[in-house]
Amino acid sequence: MTSDGRPTPRVRDGVRAALPLVLGPILFGLSYGVLAEEAGMSAVAAVVMSATTFAGSAQFAAASVLEDGGTVLAAVVSAVLLNVRYIGQSIAAASIFPGSRPR
Repeated sequence: MTSDGRPTPRVRDGVRAALPLVLGPILFGLSYGVLAEEAGMSAVAAVVMSATTFAGSAQFAAASVLEDGGTVLAAVVSAVLLNVRYIGQSIAAASIFPGSRPR
């Protein structure tokens, strides 16, 4: 920022370069918000789920289970089962990185 509060040309260039990358998360968040509302989740529950769920597919699956009348346990199980696939992917990718070893 300049002394008068305007962004510098480098900041403007950075914002301009980042704009295409911002579109995806915004659209994902909006579509998840619509699904969460249709599932009857409160705004707080939807935000907590977004903050604690690290895979978008699991987030959508859990919200879909709740929307269809499933229990919270069924939603959690569906999210966990979707995330189990990352174990194999992580093991396979670990060999690419030097110094990595299975733990």
